[in-house]
Amino acid sequence: MKKIAIGLPVYNGANFLAAAIDSILAQSYADFELVISDNASTDNTEEICRAYAQRDRRVRYVRQPTNVGAANNHNLLVRMSDSTDRRGRDAPPLLRGKGRHDRPLRRVLACDAGKE
Repeated sequence: MKKIAIGLPVYNGANFLAAAIDSILAQSYADFELVISDNASTDNTEEICRAYAQRDRRVRYVRQPTNVGAANNHNLLVRMSDSTDRRGRDAPPLLRGKGRHDRPLRRVLACDAGKE
């Protein structure tokens, strides 16, 4: 069980997804799990997520078989996490690996990538 879980709900977010994931993975605090819930995207979101999940064990990718709606996709992320620290926040700025924004990720659970 990871200490912190970061939830990333996404729907057709291929244009911004890699930057969002790279930003999260670049954190110096490494004891976290990034759970991505793909809300049945029709762009290449799935391919991007699977590639990250394959190369970084902190990334877990879950694809919804049908679009469950934005709120339900957020709620599913909370249930998927087994973290000891889960908190929600919508659409934070990209996280940076160094500098004043390099804080433990305890405040982030949900950040949107893409639009529904």
